Amino acid sequence: MMKTVDFDKLFDDYLNAYLSETLGKVKPEEIEKKIPAKYIEWMTEPCDELGGATPRDFIEELKTSGKLGEYVMSYVQADEDISDMIAEACGEDEVEVLIDIIRNYPDYACPACAILKDINSKKSNNIMLDIILNPESPDVLVDMAIETLGDGNHEEVVGDILSVIDDMDEKTQKNLVDVLYVYHDNPRIYEWLVRLFRREDENRALYCAYLGSYGNPDAIDLLLEYAEESVMDYYEFMELRNAVERLGGEMDKNVKYQVVKGGI
Repeated sequence: MMKTVDFDKLFDDYLNAYLSETLGKVKPEEIEKKIPAKYIEWMTEPCDELGGATPRDFIEELKTSGKLGEYVMSYVQADEDISDMIAEACGEDEVEVLIDIIRNYPDYACPACAILKDINSKKSNNIMLDIILNPESPDVLVDMAIETLGDGNHEEVVGDILSVIDDMDEKTQKNLVDVLYVYHDNPRIYEWLVRLFRREDENRALYCAYLGSYGNPDAIDLLLEYAEESVMDYYEFMELRNAVERLGGEMDKNVKYQVVKGGI
């Protein structure tokens, strides 16, 4: 196993040494402005803990030698936090290692998922979908997977989601729709938006927003009919009205909508 380095602590030590030297000589606000420059300076300073290499060169060597993934895994195997600098250096070549960590090291699934989210590789589609479909996945992990797949750049998952969504529990269905609504021009996605709009009383404002974003003008009549027949809080009413107007419709000014005080 490779020896891990706590890069965050190394920089903190470097910065603290600078702060000790400038204590009482430089105003605190001026010191704060200098921190980004000190970080860049530190990145290019030889470091004893790195065998005389600079932090920048050390990480670059890991990347060019193909050992960055192995180095990420060394933090996991040593039960240490993955250094932020190492996480930020990860790219497409490290995706498989990060997927392995998510599958086999539950305590590190969240940091590995966060790194994958930043890389935004299509290679991570399957593991992100597996996270959403797994009822035992922590909510924070599910949220990261939804945010990753629901950024509009992962159309490949739409077919996979639609092939399983009917058989999922209601919570998982909602999570899957949180991904689907950004992918347009599929009638089944629109059907699911309508289904959850009708089903999810407590989250109806959210599905108003989703329908408005999805862009199918067929939703105008559905929204207007609901508005005329239902009692809403002000937040829900505003989301509904915004959706109608976004779709090209207009709320009837002659209709007295039933809005009660309340909000988010």
